[in-house]
Amino acid sequence: MAKRDSTYQNARVNLLQGGDYISIDSDGYLDFFGYSVTGIQAKNALYDRLQVSAIATGAVSTALSVLNQPKNTKYITISMTSTCISALFWLTSCMAGEEAWIIVRSGSTASGAVYLSTSGCSLVGWRGNALSGLTLNNSIASAPAVHLVCLTTNEWSVIGIRGNVVE
Repeated sequence: MAKRDSTYQNARVNLLQGGDYISIDSDGYLDFFGYSVTGIQAKNALYDRLQVSAIATGAVSTALSVLNQPKNTKYITISMTSTCISALFWLTSCMAGEEAWIIVRSGSTASGAVYLSTSGCSLVGWRGNALSGLTLNNSIASAPAVHLVCLTTNEWSVIGIRGNVVE
């Protein structure tokens, strides 16, 4: 993490003069009421939850413009067109504490499906069963979504679904 200056700096945590900013390196620690979290855990819990990504259909209109899950992004919205009947989207590695919502945009006029597969991670269904992937079926009447949480590094867990989602 880049430091603004060297005032009150140690190897991992920096409190700037005036107390306006605290910066923590990835291997620094922040204590909350007797519980310690690393700088990277704090980033996952605070910064990543503010990130949003919109994914449209690609130039060929039969695939998504982004195929891999954007890192450190909580809300991923997929917008399908009528020519994208079936799309593949890869869930990637994760760190404990990360969270993601994958949503097929409500109001999309396309009927089709987005298949979520895994690369560098595993997936656990909301019933606790191991999954190879999920299918989000979209139609005018359905706007599917899945809520994922990483409880164990490189293992996404489904904690909520909306619409027509097939495990």
